[in-house]
Formats: sequence, C-alpha cells, structure tokens
Amino acid sequence: MQLLPFRATLPRLEFVTSPQAFFDSVKEDYIELAESGFFATEAQDGFFIYQIEKNAKLYTGIIAMIDMAKHNSRTFKPKADAFAEAA
Repeated sequence: MQLLPFRATLPRLEFVTSPQAFFDSVKEDYIELAESGFFATEAQDGFFIYQIEKNAKLYTGIIAMIDMAKHNSRTFKPKADAFAEAA
C-alpha cells in the first residue's frame, strides 16, 4: 500500500468554544463551518502522527491519504478495525 501526503484542513482553535460541542456537531455542520472560515488549510502536504492511550496502552498511528481503489478492496486495516483487535 502506498501512503500519500495530503493537505490537512483543521479547525481554528480560537473558534472552538467547546470541544465536545464541536465534535458532536461537525459531521452535520461541516459545510456551513467551512464556508464561514472556521477551518484553515495547512500550507504544505504532509503526514500526521497521532497517539491514543486506551486501557493503559499507548497506540501510535499515521494519518495519510491512500488510493481509493485500495480502500474499496479493503486491502488495508482501518483504524476502527485495528482498535477492535487490540481491545
């Protein structure tokens, strides 16, 4: 599988008054928020590393772009599947 860099779009933190409210509504309100300038786009393409602690274990992952043909054929392991196996 080939991982590709991408240009991330992130929320402007000064506009996030409540992280819980933001995450509860962003899926439904994304287009309206984007049109209002709520998000900023990174200047360069890149890969993004993240860490999640769950059940006293630390998991590290990468956020990258992949070819949609690979996604549709399920030749990779999505994050949710990986966590289900680790639980």
